[in-house]
Amino acid sequence: MFYRLLYWLNRKYIKLGRTLGRFSSKEKPLDLTMLQSMKPEDIFNLYVHQGGNVKDVESDIRRQTYRDNGRRLYHGKRVLFILPAGAVGGGANVVVSEALAMRRMGVDAVILNLSANSTGFNRDYAAFELPVVWVDGPEAITSDLCNQYNAVVATAFRTVAWLEKYTNAGNHPVLGYYIQDFEPFFETEGSAEYLEAIASYSRIKGIRRFTKTDWTRNLLLERLGCDSRVVHPSFDCDLFFKRPPLGPEWPQRKPRVVVMIRPDTPRRNPEGTVRILKKLCSKYPDRFEVLVFGIGSRDPAWLKLRPDLNWKNAGVLNPLQMSVLLNETDIFCDFSHYQAMGLTAMEAMACKVAVIAPQSGGSESFVNNGHNAMLVDTSSEDACIEVLEKVLLDDELRVNLQQNGAVSISDCCPERSAFCILQELFGE
Repeated sequence: MFYRLLYWLNRKYIKLGRTLGRFSSKEKPLDLTMLQSMKPEDIFNLYVHQGGNVKDVESDIRRQTYRDNGRRLYHGKRVLFILPAGAVGGGANVVVSEALAMRRMGVDAVILNLSANSTGFNRDYAAFELPVVWVDGPEAITSDLCNQYNAVVATAFRTVAWLEKYTNAGNHPVLGYYIQDFEPFFETEGSAEYLEAIASYSRIKGIRRFTKTDWTRNLLLERLGCDSRVVHPSFDCDLFFKRPPLGPEWPQRKPRVVVMIRPDTPRRNPEGTVRILKKLCSKYPDRFEVLVFGIGSRDPAWLKLRPDLNWKNAGVLNPLQMSVLLNETDIFCDFSHYQAMGLTAMEAMACKVAVIAPQSGGSESFVNNGHNAMLVDTSSEDACIEVLEKVLLDDELRVNLQQNGAVSISDCCPERSAFCILQELFGE
């Protein structure tokens, strides 16, 4: 119920002037430790009190056009996304937001997940009210189950094998493969997992492959000769947009720099990110604040990395909590070795945060370097320091990036991607 109410209120631009105790904007700026205890209804109340944002009218018209066309062409279709996600993550966020967009088109989009994942998935996504089919394991994904749907979509390389047994059946639903990243990069080259990921792209003849960016599509073509349709970058633009702040904004306070630290994912460059920020903190003590998310403050990996500095750690955040954090920051830095798309960068841009993203990968699909965000060669820590220093010290540049980013990213709505997926699965 929360998500529907938030969506409705945002579109109707309603303000309700009521006092919310510790979440009141009259109090001190948001304490990051508060995020972990905030329930969906707390965030709903928080932003009802603060008031909605008058969004770009043209963007809303485009979104409604996708909804109308989707309803006209695909109303009544049933789509099952096989998403074995145990907790919050960028890939799962994208699937959830686009499945919800399909449902607004009259498509019965449903998630299939493993029962072992129910606790974490429900904790992070229950507020989104998306139907979920729970199964004990891949063997429970039977023909009888799949044949209840017009299309069944794998969302990770391991799930492709779960669908292979249905290809010999004479009558089976359309099979799709949502490729959000080049997953062989996640595994040790030559390992069984690496080889399985490579094989997944051509494992099922006739499977409908689609991906988010030209970067991923080109990787598949160049390395494996497998083509795919680009369904465009997207983020949840009903949740991520600039709202009134909970406390003072710059220049009434120091600029805030937010980064993701995920030591269990080397491609996100956690050690390099910490080194870059430590150097700038040493050079400009007390010039800016550092906020961290993606790892618990008591996690041994964080304690090992943690510098002897006054950085604030918000922990692991679900999408609702993340929308609060981004609305209280000024600069988001992603110093990953590469990003196939860059979901958090898009969410930050929508919240009027100046973004620095890796030039390697698919970020260029929504970044006009120097205009709406900055791209940097993340293989060079010196280059990262130089770009962050420039954005931090040049107030005019930072404000321009924030304003231009919020305007340009509004095109990346989930309805566009959802409509393109439906086109790929069912035709026009």
